[in-house]
Amino acid sequence: MTIKESENLTYQKFPFAPDGSGTYSAPSKSILDRFEHLDSILVLHFRNGFIAKIQAKNLDGERELALVAQKLEKFIGRSYEEILDFNFNGNRGQQPNNKPH
Repeated sequence: MTIKESENLTYQKFPFAPDGSGTYSAPSKSILDRFEHLDSILVLHFRNGFIAKIQAKNLDGERELALVAQKLEKFIGRSYEEILDFNFNGNRGQQPNNKPH
């Protein structure tokens, strides 16, 4: 299950500026710095100051969100685009590719 393919999650297609200015960032240019798991929502904070939210639509979405949150620590330093495209319930040993930052 990727975040993009999930019917149980909603997400921002582009990270946005938290100041409400309506400014967006390219997913490939937004590098994950940290994240917060708050009930049925994940808030992703990127190094460029932008944020994105991934939210559960239903109970299945809450399970999927918990799975994503469990593996998200390995995505610190990775792009939002990589997070959205990663198969979170694929092979148990599957890890994001290790690329230099």
